Amino acid sequence: MQCPYCGNEMEKGYLQSRDGIGWGKKEVFVKALSELFAEKPLGKAVEAYNCRQCKKLLIEYD
Repeated sequence: MQCPYCGNEMEKGYLQSRDGIGWGKKEVFVKALSELFAEKPLGKAVEAYNCRQCKKLLIEYD
């Protein structure tokens, strides 16, 4: 996939979280996970594309 901001190729990966991924208008405290870099998959994941040049992620959700 090409980045809509700079046109470079984006890297496919996954945005992951143990208990789900949420969005909100305010920043809230989220407890850090000790197993963030665990070798096993975490509880929730959504396909995401990363542009390392722009430092932006693109995701689709339902």
